[in-house]
Amino acid sequence: MKRNVLWLFLLIQAFCFAQETWRPLGDDDFNRATRGEVTLAGRYPIVIRNEHVFLFNIENPDYQSTNYHFSIGKYTGTQWEHIGFPFLFSSTPTMDCAVGNDEIPYVIYNDVSAGNLPIVKKFEDGNWTDVGTGISTLSSSFFNIAIGTDNLPRILFSEGSLIKLKKFDGTNWNLISQTTEFIPYTSISLELDKNNLPYVLTNYQVGSTYNCFVKKFNGAAWEEVGITGFAESGRSLVFNSLNVPYMYVGSKIKSFNGSTWENIPAPFPGISMLAVMSPLNLFFSNSDDLYATFAGKLYTNPIVIYVMKLVGSTWQTIINNGFINDQVYGFSGDNLYHVSIVPSLQPKVYKYTGTQSTVLGNQNNISGNGNHDFSICNGIPLVAYVGPSYKAAVSMFSDNTWTVLGGLYISENEISMPVIKSGTDGTIYLAYNNKLSTTAGDTKITVKKLTASGWTPVGPVNFSLSAGELFDFKVSHTNEPYVLYMSGRVQKFDGTNWVFIGGSAYTGDTDARLALDTNDIPYIALIDPSNSGHIAVKKLNGTAWEYVDQAGLSAYTSYEYRARIVVDELNTIYLGFTDSAKKIHIKKLNNGAWESVGSDLFSNGSTDQFELAVDHNNVLYLAYNELQNSFRTEAKVKRFNGSSWEYVGEPNFSPTSIVQGKIDFSENNTPMVSYSSAISSYRDISTRYFGELNALGINEHQLDSGSQKWILSPNPVTNTFSIEGNDQIQLLEIYDLTGKKILTDTTNSTNIDVSFFCSGIYVVKIKTDNGISAVKLIKN
Repeated sequence: MKRNVLWLFLLIQAFCFAQETWRPLGDDDFNRATRGEVTLAGRYPIVIRNEHVFLFNIENPDYQSTNYHFSIGKYTGTQWEHIGFPFLFSSTPTMDCAVGNDEIPYVIYNDVSAGNLPIVKKFEDGNWTDVGTGISTLSSSFFNIAIGTDNLPRILFSEGSLIKLKKFDGTNWNLISQTTEFIPYTSISLELDKNNLPYVLTNYQVGSTYNCFVKKFNGAAWEEVGITGFAESGRSLVFNSLNVPYMYVGSKIKSFNGSTWENIPAPFPGISMLAVMSPLNLFFSNSDDLYATFAGKLYTNPIVIYVMKLVGSTWQTIINNGFINDQVYGFSGDNLYHVSIVPSLQPKVYKYTGTQSTVLGNQNNISGNGNHDFSICNGIPLVAYVGPSYKAAVSMFSDNTWTVLGGLYISENEISMPVIKSGTDGTIYLAYNNKLSTTAGDTKITVKKLTASGWTPVGPVNFSLSAGELFDFKVSHTNEPYVLYMSGRVQKFDGTNWVFIGGSAYTGDTDARLALDTNDIPYIALIDPSNSGHIAVKKLNGTAWEYVDQAGLSAYTSYEYRARIVVDELNTIYLGFTDSAKKIHIKKLNNGAWESVGSDLFSNGSTDQFELAVDHNNVLYLAYNELQNSFRTEAKVKRFNGSSWEYVGEPNFSPTSIVQGKIDFSENNTPMVSYSSAISSYRDISTRYFGELNALGINEHQLDSGSQKWILSPNPVTNTFSIEGNDQIQLLEIYDLTGKKILTDTTNSTNIDVSFFCSGIYVVKIKTDNGISAVKLIKN
């Protein structure tokens, strides 16, 4: 168990659950139910009902043309829930989506399992169910669905040469209209006014000529709304509280005054110098304010999204820095929501608060290229990852948020992978592989440690020989750093130099892993290039590497270089590897021979990412992914109870597929996992812990009122700060993030002088009769 624990609190959000489950560290770490390359589904991909946000997605998880999945993300105000569809599509489906005021989502599409005929499904009480039957005898080339204020769906779809409008009465689909007058069309959109009267906005193009029509259904036939036939394309038909229709026509906004369509002032500022790239959408808030969104650019500036609000006859700018991909906006009450799909081809949903747009959920995850490491150092969860400009970065979790520790550009060059560990003395180390050129494998290793002045090299930068693509890093029980890299070279830092330990343990560049027993004897698990790629474990015997039991593993050939090794405090050697069928085997060394730990074959589906770890009670854990129904490889964690493997919490607790996973344990043995999720060429890194509310056991102390906490003021501080609280302070200590105690105070002074501190983050430890608390202090 690590020593010199910093009493850094982890503020856990107020989840109202009694059962143990996997919980996100920080805000909910998925603001989407998606992975892979994502497109937004339906005419209105974002719908807000009662301040709950619904986001409709079509995912292509493996970037293949035969594997598509429809899903819904629902944001309840505190976290995202994920509503998966019951089956996959072989191609991008034609569909439309809607949500009633009762928050029941609907979707219409051609059902392959029913002769490719149109079907409507709704998600209610945790299940997808059919809404009526017999919609059409033919497949449809387009779908519109709209939910009225009566919470009943209306659908508009094609059936051969006919365009049909139907309404569901709670039992059956009733035909309201069928017509050929909307054909030929290039787009058609069904809208309902405040009285549930159906309108259609339709466009068609002949050559380079566009025509736009608006019609409404009068109960017997479709009639034109005024004289339309505008020679431009139209979009975004909306209604104010008096049922007056508004729409974009080309780059103009028109409203219907009861007899004719008239122009209202255009929202585009500085029209003489602004290139309007694309009108997007119109909205009315509950206060009947008209909003307009459009894409544009000033001179050579980047394209941005503008959001304007009409106040009297003047347009006021609300947002002028959105991404070009912010093509979807929505309103609930007087709140504006929008969706961005940059930079990672994944939707993020934002809510405009009046001064700025704030992402819903997911604001505390970490974006990188997926290569990362996770460790709890001095009680602080830390993630090392490939950050901006592909350089090494480290983020720490404190105050319920992830913040960068020591700057975004720790490494000298681009790196291929980082590893973060801490010693028993509390020193935090970061090791990484510097890329020296564009040639693959032209790398050298650098190790740094965290000091009061930042990340400081341990020995020379780039001290290793050519390191290849892969390496491992450990810290011994006597606080000596070790590295393992290409050709089985091992070096350790003896306080002055990086010295070689033994000769080369193998040849080539392979994903070998290093472990140290309690006597700091090194072990290496590898795919043995000298024995046809079979699994092997070697240990350092004095000055030479020798096999532990080569014969006992001769039947196992690994899949894609997967070998993991850990040693517990009883010096039990555990080995994990995958075979050619992508199944996991777990073994332990018993009197010089390998024996299976639980079932010899582990995992039902295929697996390509797993990690072994032992907690502070020497219990063996396994974190891994497993391919589910040919779609997602989701996170699972199991532990060995002495006779069999059992799940830790719910299986498949990651809404998206994981690419790489890590596991570690807090000081009170709470398991935490960190994993990267597949998102195009980007990877979001998320972290979760397992347990009940307050399971981490290092939460902030509450005052007698139960509503107030210790308050440091000012914070950030320049010279002195005071502490506000109801308890009598017995002892106050301040630590830096390396675990070093900087100040001790027993005077119960109201003004603590920290003017001599270096700028950075510190932990204030407060001891009273009611216990020990910890509060973060920032020094300017």
